[in-house]
Amino acid sequence: MRKLLKLLGIIVLVIAIALVVMGFRGRSIVEATYGSTFRLIDTLPDSIDLAEADRWTILTGCRDCHGEDLSGEVMIDAPPFLVVAPNLTRGTGGVAADYETAADWDRAIRYRIRPDGTGMLPMMPSENYHHLSDADLMRIIAAVRAAPPVDRELPSTRVRLMGLPIAGIGVLHPSDDQPDAPAGPTPPAAPTADYGAYLARLTCVECHGEDLRGGPTPGGGPKATDLAAAGLWSYEAFAEAVTRGVAPGGRRLAEQMPSPSFSVLTETELRALQAYLATLLTEER
Repeated sequence: MRKLLKLLGIIVLVIAIALVVMGFRGRSIVEATYGSTFRLIDTLPDSIDLAEADRWTILTGCRDCHGEDLSGEVMIDAPPFLVVAPNLTRGTGGVAADYETAADWDRAIRYRIRPDGTGMLPMMPSENYHHLSDADLMRIIAAVRAAPPVDRELPSTRVRLMGLPIAGIGVLHPSDDQPDAPAGPTPPAAPTADYGAYLARLTCVECHGEDLRGGPTPGGGPKATDLAAAGLWSYEAFAEAVTRGVAPGGRRLAEQMPSPSFSVLTETELRALQAYLATLLTEER
């Protein structure tokens, strides 16, 4: 019995030391700053269609986290983390004043790095936005800059004491290990598999996986489905599923399916997505 207690004591001591070490490492990660060596856009066109720009903030999920008016909200308030989607407007409590240039917005959206060099938590899905073309990123930036100011003061995102060992594992860091965002033009907006692949990278892979063949949903919830078969549905059935969350036969899709955001997809975009999904089955043959 005494040997067992001694062994348990050693195990507890080792775990405690590991937690302390990972906690210190986590604090260094949380407080780290990152350089700005990326290729960044520095100016916006003189004229951007703001209605289309607003549509892109809906399509890419900006307003899912930051609110319909982009004034932000507390997303997670738990012992390890306080996660806040900040107020992006120029109202009281908004962060827009900190983002003086288009490059500041680019660094935050595509690389998860704030203007002061500190990193954001991975709840900011920069891995998806990294693939935004310059033109589509410019639309999003223009929409955020033009958003009406909303006075809303929110706390800052914080990694609390219990979260520091988690940060120390290395799961919380900005996209500093990413290569430069692609500089090439977006495939033409047409009902083609190439354009569908571009759209899928921005909208689908976060839940359905890089290959869109399904898997665990981020943050828990039901397993995301394999999307390949949807490439063979009728266009009407596919559009109903994506934009309204109703699968063939009237079955409701899981609530994690962001159909309200996807309701702004155009017919061209929907047909492009379906054309791309159809290629997934072709690749298996």
